[in-house]
Amino acid sequence: MFAILVKFSLKDFDVWRQKFDAAAGPRETAGLRTISVIRSVDDPGKVMVVFETEDLARGKAHLSDPETRKGQADSGFLAPPEVFFGELK
Repeated sequence: MFAILVKFSLKDFDVWRQKFDAAAGPRETAGLRTISVIRSVDDPGKVMVVFETEDLARGKAHLSDPETRKGQADSGFLAPPEVFFGELK
């Protein structure tokens, strides 16, 4: 089992959250399960999302897909996300 942590900065959390929730289907199809959405208490524009997956290659493919990247830009990402891939032990 693998974890994927995605850290990013946003223009507007509420706009992003609405679009994130609406895009659950493609993430589920890619085998990603959302474990946590964590919003910084010091800077509400900074967010980390924790996903879990059994198929790391599919998860990576989804995150690098042009449609996913377009969705990130459309939802207010201020820069490309920082992504960490880990193996759950």
